[in-house]
Amino acid sequence: MTFNEAIALIDSFWPKASTPPLFKGGGMKEVERIANEWQRELPAQLHEYLASYAPTPSSLFSRVGNPIELYDARQVRKLALGYNFNPVTQQVITSWNDDWMLIGDEGADPIIIDLSAAPNVSGNCKVLQAMHGAGDWDFAPIADSLPQFLLLLSAQEHTWATYASDDAFIIDDEKGFNLSAAPAAWLFPFMRKYSGEYYSEWTRGFDNA
Repeated sequence: MTFNEAIALIDSFWPKASTPPLFKGGGMKEVERIANEWQRELPAQLHEYLASYAPTPSSLFSRVGNPIELYDARQVRKLALGYNFNPVTQQVITSWNDDWMLIGDEGADPIIIDLSAAPNVSGNCKVLQAMHGAGDWDFAPIADSLPQFLLLLSAQEHTWATYASDDAFIIDDEKGFNLSAAPAAWLFPFMRKYSGEYYSEWTRGFDNA
């Protein structure tokens, strides 16, 4: 999936009367700054994302529990406070790998691109996530590419923006924790089609997924 394909799909479902995610990127100046900070040439897909598709400004995407905050390119920095540097003790946190580029978080659970692994044989940069406060970082993939990641984030946000005002949006009763019929009829088939092996990650928490 390319960025153009992902954006076309997002445009197909995003309500025209509302404001869509501002996938505008930070431009070449920010890409050059980021590449200089890491002292390496960035993978082509990551370069394209930061230049043209990172949200401007940073954006929150709703889901069960904490929303995902996807950073503006200006926030993507090698110095990641709380992850590789403790601003209180002024000490480096050595458990963080310099190859991990932090692009967002979910309630402080970091979302990264691993520069040592990107890109894969298809030219894609996998998106990885780990839980914070669990000792050593244990990153696992949540999307095969940045375009897929943007699409899945946007699909979740669209579901919340469209249906969450309904009192019966989420039903938590003796039958379990379930997404109500209308949003479930849209979100779950969409995720089955586009999330691939990460379906359980993108529908987690719902017993009727």
